[in-house]
Amino acid sequence: MGKGWLGAAARLSVPVESEVPMQRSDVVRRPTGSGRMAHIAALDGVRGLAVLAVLVYHLDPELLPGGFLGVSLFFTLSGFLITNLLVAEWRATGTIDLGSFWSRRFRRLLPASVAGIALVIVLSPAWTANQLAGLPGDVAGALGYVANWRFIASGDRYFAGFEAPSPLLHYWSLAIEEQFYLVVGVLTVVLAAGRSLRRWLVVFGSLGIVSVTATLLLHDPLETDRIYFGSLTRMAELIAGVLLALAVGTEMPTRLRSAVRIVGAIAFVAVLSAFSMVDLGTGALYRGGFWLMALASVGLIAGAMVNGPMRQMLSWRPLTVLGLFSYGIYLYHWPLFLWLDTERTGLNGLALTGLRLGATALVAIASFVWLERPIREGRFAGRPLVAIGVAASVLILCGTWLAAQESDERAIAGEAPAIVLSLEPVTSAPAEVVADEAVETTTTAPPPRLERVLIMGDSLIHQAYPTIQDRLARVGIESNVIGQPGETLMSAQGLWRNALDQAITEHDPDVVILQSCCGTGDPRRPDPYVDANGIELIPDSPAIWEEWRRLAWEYTVLARRNGALVLWILSPPANTNGYYGPIESRIDVANDIYTAASACSDMIHTIDWSLIAGTDGEFVEALPDENGDLIRVRSADGLHFTKAGQALLADLTRSVVLGRWTGRSTIEVDQCEGLGLRPTLAERAGPVTAG
Repeated sequence: MGKGWLGAAARLSVPVESEVPMQRSDVVRRPTGSGRMAHIAALDGVRGLAVLAVLVYHLDPELLPGGFLGVSLFFTLSGFLITNLLVAEWRATGTIDLGSFWSRRFRRLLPASVAGIALVIVLSPAWTANQLAGLPGDVAGALGYVANWRFIASGDRYFAGFEAPSPLLHYWSLAIEEQFYLVVGVLTVVLAAGRSLRRWLVVFGSLGIVSVTATLLLHDPLETDRIYFGSLTRMAELIAGVLLALAVGTEMPTRLRSAVRIVGAIAFVAVLSAFSMVDLGTGALYRGGFWLMALASVGLIAGAMVNGPMRQMLSWRPLTVLGLFSYGIYLYHWPLFLWLDTERTGLNGLALTGLRLGATALVAIASFVWLERPIREGRFAGRPLVAIGVAASVLILCGTWLAAQESDERAIAGEAPAIVLSLEPVTSAPAEVVADEAVETTTTAPPPRLERVLIMGDSLIHQAYPTIQDRLARVGIESNVIGQPGETLMSAQGLWRNALDQAITEHDPDVVILQSCCGTGDPRRPDPYVDANGIELIPDSPAIWEEWRRLAWEYTVLARRNGALVLWILSPPANTNGYYGPIESRIDVANDIYTAASACSDMIHTIDWSLIAGTDGEFVEALPDENGDLIRVRSADGLHFTKAGQALLADLTRSVVLGRWTGRSTIEVDQCEGLGLRPTLAERAGPVTAG
């Protein structure tokens, strides 16, 4: 779930049903002779805390940038609860009824899950063409509890959500949960043949080590969603709860209670700190950070089981009530939040927040009272329930197919429409670009020597790269992309410098395209920016922009090492309503620096993406096609691009690359300083301010 709306960062994260039903009598029970367990209200509060964190995150990520980690807390709590139930059954009966176990999961999770999918279908008139086009696959993945692999296979990185997040993206966490039930059910049945929990600890502990190891081995800073959505990589968080249940159960040994109270308090602070300080761009998350969150969750859960201030705090009635309805809240809140936006409601701020929360609460309560509880209580049981589930699934799939057909008739962000965009004059470049995949531009074939293009940049270039790669491939040009989504040439300077140096050595590109949008200081960033001398730089200060200019020139020189043509991308205007800080003014300053860097040689130029704007250079969400119909080209976050916008950028990029390659000269970079054109002079870029 990211990859707000996911543009920020955002990949969507949604907590799931913490194993047991949402009724207080079923939440946690202490083992007895009958296999029953006593209720611990504080664990309802843990669920409520996790739910609240994710709600706040989805309402406004700036308020709680790490709120998505609520799903990690849910995972660990679920592993703890499910294992206690299975162990209680094993102790009471000497065996585990796997059929009964899966039947209970089916009754408790599937009805509301299907209802959530049905809600998305009902709201289909509100979805964009891209959302509708992907809906059949999303529905199939959600119904089959493989949604996480659906999003991995479809290449939904965290920035993919910038355009239009799937209204079913949150089902990724439900999929991991159900896959866990499958694994733990089979393993416990096998392990139940023995009479010692030691074997259980060894097996699940080993599986946890495998999960953590897989995270480290699969880590790729450019493919973080493989870890974020992966079943094996996220399984460790569930297994942490399993191990806690196997180690202590719900009867905390007396000798440990004092220590657990202290550990619980520390864990509580750690969890709240993670919610407040971590964000989706934190690299450590994808190198074992989720496991650290799981350890903090273990401490919090353990603390909730011991009498003391922590248990009393987590037993606070509002938290426990929120935990009671958490499953429905998280199934329904995401599509409702997407549907109830400012454009549709005319509201913003607290009014919009209240409407979203109120609608979510009403739907969740109605679902609990009229759907989930009756089924859990056995009012609808056996074959009729199965028949209803199958029929509902068929109807939903039919509904998604019909909804997807509507996407072909929507003039919005789905396929690349025929938007006509005038280009800056370039040698041998066409006068206009048509962003229709079925319509080729009139650009002549590149000279034989233009064979390889290397591209480096942030999420803007990575989002558009698949389309750019296609456009270049059509005229026989190989391309590669490096860099780090969510980072800048300054924040990732070491990584980017090394990656650029290595890529130039390996690929020997004819053309190098460089792009870094605009960030010089994110208030959510834990570490300050420093210059080459280790001096801390204040965001948006003249000093930090001088450092930005120095780094831009350093990358330019490095890119020119083998004589490549260098093209700096000028970012288009943005309108993020402050989400990314003063990004609009930062774009202007960064563009001035890149323009200055291109002034000294005909082997250094710019690709002006700012042409994707209004007639006066202002930010616009849509541009007219050849028939005058408006086509959305910018994503909801006001920074990134729709598929249509990406097609425009790709055609523009190809056109400028071909034109500049044909018109290149022999002025070398090392001559720039002698010509008095080295872009460290203030007069070359104008005032070094952020406006």
